[in-house]
Amino acid sequence: MARRGQAALATSRKARFVVNTGRDARRTAGHTPAKGGRVRSIAMIVIVYVAAPVAAYSLLRSAGMTAVTALLLSGVLPALGVSRCCR
Repeated sequence: MARRGQAALATSRKARFVVNTGRDARRTAGHTPAKGGRVRSIAMIVIVYVAAPVAAYSLLRSAGMTAVTALLLSGVLPALGVSRCCR
């Protein structure tokens, strides 16, 4: 019988393996991400993927570019954000 914090795995040959899961639970339960890091991540997502393209589109349209050109050029900012994070 497995004790607390351990999981028993049975195979077809009736062999039994005991895996200690207690250490994993303690490690993840004791460390939670900082709230400042989460808020900063959400803020960067909003800025890079929402605010910057909308501002770029608005500026490009007011500069006299067509809607299609402004949309294409404003999409460059999120593309750069994706390429930067996926290196």
